[in-house]
Parts: sequence; C-alpha cells; structure tokens
Amino acid sequence: MQNNVTEFICEMLEKKVLLPKEKNLDKYRYLENGHLDSLSLVKFIYMTEDKFDIEFSAEDTQSDEFRTIGGLVKMITDKINKK
Repeated sequence: MQNNVTEFICEMLEKKVLLPKEKNLDKYRYLENGHLDSLSLVKFIYMTEDKFDIEFSAEDTQSDEFRTIGGLVKMITDKINKK
C-alpha cells in the first residue's frame, strides 16, 4: 500500500515540476521547492482525499509531517490503516 501511495504522490507532484532524481525522497520538502501553489495545494489535497477515501484535518495540513513526501505518505498510510 505504501508504494501505491508514494507513486500517487510523486505523480501528482510531477505534474507541475519534476522531482529530483534522488533515490530517497522521504525528506524532500515539496512545498518549499515550488511543486504546489495555493490553488494546486487545494486540488492536491482534494484528489488525495478522494483517491484514498481519507480526510485531512487542518492540523494535518499544518504539520511538519505533511510537508515532506515521506511524512505525507506515512500520514496517508496511517489514515488508511485506521479505517
């Protein structure tokens, strides 16, 4: 499941800007590196919630975990596993 989540997140982020070719993107801070502007972020959240049938709280989206690919994947995977 985690691989599916990672693939989805990376595909969504690469629609605007290519991700670096690093093998480990867990600590990559996609928001700080210009992958999503404010409107794109809203769409990204909506599409992610819809794809995985989850909901992000305001606290989730403001957390440091949400700002990295690895943290976001963990957050999504945890939410899926709690269903």
